[in-house]
Amino acid sequence: MGLTGLYIFTSRFGRQSGAYINPAITVIRYFLKDINRKDGVFYILFQCIGGSVGMYLVVLLFPRWMTYPDVNYIVTVPGKAGVAMAFAMEFLISFILIVVVLLMEHRVSLEKYTPWVVSCLIALFITVEAPFSGMSMNPARTFSSAIVAGQWRDFWLYCVAPLTGMGAGLGVLSLFKGIRGTRFVRNNTVD
Repeated sequence: MGLTGLYIFTSRFGRQSGAYINPAITVIRYFLKDINRKDGVFYILFQCIGGSVGMYLVVLLFPRWMTYPDVNYIVTVPGKAGVAMAFAMEFLISFILIVVVLLMEHRVSLEKYTPWVVSCLIALFITVEAPFSGMSMNPARTFSSAIVAGQWRDFWLYCVAPLTGMGAGLGVLSLFKGIRGTRFVRNNTVD
């Protein structure tokens, strides 16, 4: 997953679009005025469509693997510790991710390393956090598996926890940086 993220973040298309593959990050980018509302809605729509089409293709190519009980369409569900722990962990990793991304983008000398650090974080989160929540941090990723599998158990958690975690991260940075509703990162123009 970390290497897949790195490829997406550093590819020509990723650099062109901002590599917004996560609706929670798209919402944060909207609040930062990096993208406008119309673009944000289309990003979120196509993040979910793209993920779903990808999942359908994988199921078509590897139906036995994807339906195997231990794989189960890679559906994201809470671990043995329960829904509350899954929510807390999804919130925490989302909070950490957005804080790291925004802090790195805030320093021009570090900005070019952001894709590498984020990819390492994703790999770390999958290793450490997956037993608690299945490690999503991305509502589109969870939606894509859920729609293909027809399994929506605790889906709300994987929408609310990343959004609130990233929102809290932005809020904390805003307090420390004195931002309060103004642009945090750079002077991109928004249509």
